[in-house]
Amino acid sequence: MTTIKIAALDDNPTHLQMVEQALIGDTSNWPLPVEFKRFTSGELLLRELKKTDYDCVILDRVVPDMSGDVILNWLHQYRPNRTGVVMLTSNDARQEVVASLEAGADEYLIKPFFPAELLVVKSKSCCKFTLSNPSQL
Repeated sequence: MTTIKIAALDDNPTHLQMVEQALIGDTSNWPLPVEFKRFTSGELLLRELKKTDYDCVILDRVVPDMSGDVILNWLHQYRPNRTGVVMLTSNDARQEVVASLEAGADEYLIKPFFPAELLVVKSKSCCKFTLSNPSQL
């Protein structure tokens, strides 16, 4: 059986816990089992992405060791049309939102986020590549 693989990057472990709870607190929100992996380091996430495919990556833009933008650019270059990307950050400047979307992010949410909003976004971003390929089901 296939699983939906989600990676999340934030330097705040509490934020990562909130994202995980919002996304998979109720497993009935997902058509397949979900594997959720937390990262507090952009460098560690990038290493993981180089060896493992994820259906969705949720990125904070401001992480001390590596910007979420760097990872977004890497995904856009090396995993185009294979990994959904949601930017989840406290930066609400309109030019930053537009820049992230132009760089390949599927969605841009501003912290603090509303859990139901993240659930709607996940159905558009996290599942689109997995569920669009029936051979993976």
